[in-house]
Amino acid sequence: LCAVSFKSDGVGVSEISGLNISISPNPASTELLFNLELTSSEFLTIEIFKIDGQLVDVIAKESFKSGNSQLIYDVSELSSGLYMYRVASGERFYTERFVRF
Repeated sequence: LCAVSFKSDGVGVSEISGLNISISPNPASTELLFNLELTSSEFLTIEIFKIDGQLVDVIAKESFKSGNSQLIYDVSELSSGLYMYRVASGERFYTERFVRF
């Protein structure tokens, strides 16, 4: 098990063993900004799911260098509703919800 801690500032922030992820804005209407901070280089997969678990999109499947990275995901084509994003690194997973309005 890996340690997970949450900060409640309304933008979905998590820390998972050297990986800090935040998204904004949440809710989103056109774009969702992923801010990634890594203490070491890691191969990450970032996926978007409908709330029922159906995979919508794979937005990253690549190696990220240590430090800060940003990804912008266009949510304008998604129907309004509740979605999840999942970040995977090896055996570690983090899942959080976001709203498309």
